[in-house]
Amino acid sequence: MFKKKTTYFYIFFLLITISLTADDYRFEEASSWIKTIGIPSYEQKREDIINGEYYLLSDMQVRTDGNAFYNHYAILLANSTGLENNSQISIDFDPGYEELIIHNISVIRDGRKIDKGENAITSVIQKENELEKLLYNGTKTFFAILSDIRVNDILEISYTIEEIDPLFPYYSDRFYLEWAVPVKKLYRRIVTDDDLTYKFNNREITPESDRGGEYIWEDSDIPAIEYDEYVPYWFDAHNYLEVSQFTSWKQVSSLIAGFYETLQLSDEQALYIYSLYPGINEQSSNKSIIETLLNIVQEDIRYMGIEIGRGSYIPTAPYDVFTRKFGDCKDKSLLLSRLLNYKNIEAYPVLVHNSAGKDLINVLPSPYQFNHVIVKIIHDNEIFWIDPTFTYQEGSLENISEAPYEYGLVISDSGNDLEKIEPRFSGRNIVINETFTLPSEINDIGTYTIETGYYNEDADYMRSYLSNSPPAKVAEELSEYMEYYYDGLEISEEIQYNDDLENNIITLTEYYEIPKIWQYSNDEDNYQFIYSPYEIYNYTTEVENPDRTMPFNLIHPISISQNVTVILPEEWNISPVEEKFETDHYRYKRTIENEKKKLNLYYDYTSLEDSVPSEDFIEYNDSLKELGETIDYAVYWNPEIIDAEKDGSSKAGVITAPIIIAAYLIYYFVKRRKTINQIH
Repeated sequence: MFKKKTTYFYIFFLLITISLTADDYRFEEASSWIKTIGIPSYEQKREDIINGEYYLLSDMQVRTDGNAFYNHYAILLANSTGLENNSQISIDFDPGYEELIIHNISVIRDGRKIDKGENAITSVIQKENELEKLLYNGTKTFFAILSDIRVNDILEISYTIEEIDPLFPYYSDRFYLEWAVPVKKLYRRIVTDDDLTYKFNNREITPESDRGGEYIWEDSDIPAIEYDEYVPYWFDAHNYLEVSQFTSWKQVSSLIAGFYETLQLSDEQALYIYSLYPGINEQSSNKSIIETLLNIVQEDIRYMGIEIGRGSYIPTAPYDVFTRKFGDCKDKSLLLSRLLNYKNIEAYPVLVHNSAGKDLINVLPSPYQFNHVIVKIIHDNEIFWIDPTFTYQEGSLENISEAPYEYGLVISDSGNDLEKIEPRFSGRNIVINETFTLPSEINDIGTYTIETGYYNEDADYMRSYLSNSPPAKVAEELSEYMEYYYDGLEISEEIQYNDDLENNIITLTEYYEIPKIWQYSNDEDNYQFIYSPYEIYNYTTEVENPDRTMPFNLIHPISISQNVTVILPEEWNISPVEEKFETDHYRYKRTIENEKKKLNLYYDYTSLEDSVPSEDFIEYNDSLKELGETIDYAVYWNPEIIDAEKDGSSKAGVITAPIIIAAYLIYYFVKRRKTINQIH
């Protein structure tokens, strides 16, 4: 929904070239307010060269009263890879409210500066790299192909992007101070006549100046940031500087409300829309009205955003959204809110961030901290956080999956603080019932049935998957996944589906045959069947390298139950077992029961946190290692021993004690998985 105002400098080869007009930019000397920052001297070191380049200078300067953003970069092209990657440049800008002014495109070669902008092949293109997300943002890209660029050249670029008629009266921004590559010198300067609040994400840098109309921060010899594997999506290891002239979240809320309040549904427009759905007027409860209108906005109004210029922040009039039958998140949220308001149901658009919502309480107030809009509905003194961009969502209001975005800012002209989002139902909930029939003959076929119940957002996802995938493809993908655990597994019957729309539960039943369900065990000189709780494995497998400096991501919230019935060849007497593991991050339980020819295994896993701090990870990983030593279950079977015992032949003399014979029949054992199925 929102586009951040920070300008970016990309050096890469563009794949899409739709040539537009050169009038969108101009070449001009840098304005007098800009301070000249020289390229630092350096000693080339091998460790500083990444992808053939070394960033010598990152210089950004801002003038808030003129809304001008100056960018200045210098990069050493250390080898042919750096040369190839940087012989063409691109600069993104939004012509709806920004002007691009290019000051310098040159190289420094043997101490001499050579202009490369004059002879460059230049154009302005419109690549629309968010179309795959159904967003049309109007962003254009200045693109230049440079000639005669050589290894060991220092490429230097500077330009200014000026805002035309700024949307917000206060300045705010975020400057990154660390990257995936080392930087020799960093310079950040803000020229302003107003007070400015600032803070750092990690390491603080003492400002060279923070008064007299300017703020300056400098740093040097900045190392590259390397991420650990499987970090949470909300975690940002880079140091960055946040600046803002907004004084509170209430100020942001009331300011954004000004864009929304004028966009109302007239009585005539609302009556017309309701006339198209006569069933709504016949519904006696607000609950039914909310459910019906949500379904209309989710399914009848397709998701598509035209976010050119101010369209990034200002929604489209609700009636226009309804008549054209498409809109982005803010359009759909405002439409739903206005339709509900007409029926005197409290509903408000809410600003959220769809991945970094957890960190909103730690950042400075700014409208640029959000990238999505949902709806807060109050019904019967209960709060519901609803995302109108979701599709294939079913269930009643009491059990519908809500938006798990952590924190939100309700849009109101009176202003609001951040509000904690506490959804009634969110996350993953899966219940799996499995049945195996083990044959009495080693070479006979075993049967396997899986009944999987998908709840909440898993049901929504599965409904979408089944609606958009041919049945044959679904069967193929599911069977290929299970064949990883049971070699030679074959489909025996068509998959059965049941969609409980009222309770938002989808049930899939799969039917398989396993030709060689008994596998020969060299260790025990007999045959074995091994059961593995495949779904729970995805969340309980230890990591090979536990050393880390960053938090470890956990899928949360999630609840999985795997209930297994194994039909045995004989009646066996097995002692019941109950095992539990509980840490600060998950809860696990396994129960084993036996009833004549039935062996019952019950596995339950529940997540408790969404991440593991780095300092706790070794302990967490050790708990998974211990859990892994009992998670599998094996049944051993040797018909020859049983037959010998029955007919009194000499084979029975090998094992005489009943406890030893029982040991040949069944026991559970430790089987460490060698392949990590890690999905974090």
